[in-house]
Amino acid sequence: MNKKITVIVPVYNVESYLHECIDSILNQTFSEFELILIDDGSSDGSSELCDEYAKTDPRIRVLHQPNMGQSAARNNGVAEAKTDLVCFIDSDDMVNPTLLEHFINAYRKYDVGAVVSDRISGITPPEDFFQPKQANMELIEINETKLLELLQTNDTLYWTLFPCLLKKSIYKAYPLTPGRVMEDNAITPQWLSAAGKIAVLRAPLYFYRQNPTSTMNAALSKKKLDFLWALDQQLAFCKTNGYIALQSAVLKEYVASALYLAKQFETKNRDRRTAKRIIKNAVRLQKKYKNIVSLTEEEQRKLFKAAHPALHRIRKHFSI
Repeated sequence: MNKKITVIVPVYNVESYLHECIDSILNQTFSEFELILIDDGSSDGSSELCDEYAKTDPRIRVLHQPNMGQSAARNNGVAEAKTDLVCFIDSDDMVNPTLLEHFINAYRKYDVGAVVSDRISGITPPEDFFQPKQANMELIEINETKLLELLQTNDTLYWTLFPCLLKKSIYKAYPLTPGRVMEDNAITPQWLSAAGKIAVLRAPLYFYRQNPTSTMNAALSKKKLDFLWALDQQLAFCKTNGYIALQSAVLKEYVASALYLAKQFETKNRDRRTAKRIIKNAVRLQKKYKNIVSLTEEEQRKLFKAAHPALHRIRKHFSI
């Protein structure tokens, strides 16, 4: 069978959900794909489960690696892919049986760089999730104006291109950064720009499983700061491409997010050192791009207050 798509699934300690994920992929109406399972140093039986599946279906290959994280797993999967198109699925999620068929049909019909699907989330999928679905198509031309629109409307498409069908050449030109947890936030605008034109399937063909044990009241992890790193990467991307308006909007997003995260680390975690570091980096970037981006007086006031609380009190007292 001539394979057309490589489906890549990073696997790490998801034994409870892995059966459902793999079965949903193998039950696709489009069968001309290879499935690469990347065992990222699992210790719960997931590794053995991957090997068991590989014995039952010749389309499945398993790569075993020491634990290096999801980005490294995806990068290694792409390096091993034997097709020109790659598709990423998380190992605790599930897909509608028509997902790959819709992906390949849209790619062939519209000659796009990427195809993206809507998704739904929850603890368990809806009862009708696995029923064959029709999908309306939206074609989007990607330029700075469109990227700015997606950012300003907080469209999911701007922040993550999963689930998607992507040209392997685009991924290899802009790989994910290992060791980061919000790596897709950093790279998605670059993928969109490189794709030039994308097709969006307006149908919930992907089920994103939410972790029921998560809580908004849990102490903040410093991994949350990867969001600021991702925005910093976006600023560099904008500078390289001359996207001045988008760069301005991204910097404003950075400052707002830095102010929020600094306050959270100081009040919830009692971690003033991290809070100060966050604000210091925000001030550094504001100075770096000040000839391009102008913050409003209110934004400047908030940033000054966070960076220099004592001076802010004096300044406010004397109305300077």
